[in-house]
Amino acid sequence: MRVREVVPLHEEIYESLRAKNIVRDKAEFARTFFGRSRNYLHVLAHGQLSPSKEAYGVLREQLVLLSQETTGIDSRQSLGRYIDEIDRSWLSEDVLCKRKDK
Repeated sequence: MRVREVVPLHEEIYESLRAKNIVRDKAEFARTFFGRSRNYLHVLAHGQLSPSKEAYGVLREQLVLLSQETTGIDSRQSLGRYIDEIDRSWLSEDVLCKRKDK
């Protein structure tokens, strides 16, 4: 039986955006959607690391902007799923902490 490899969320988002010709390569994705250096994803992969919550927050903001500019319903829905997944998996603790502080 083959075990299905789990693809990290940021890699899945990158592949989706690349397939839609929104980004050309990982360097552009890192700069545009994470606000990081062009080598950011290489460093993560080499160190077997995940993006920080802050980086996922920037990615989420960029996906929201992109979804507002997108006219295709399928694209908007897939971006919405990624935004929801980031909220659930990466930003939920921060959101809860901010609500308690208010």
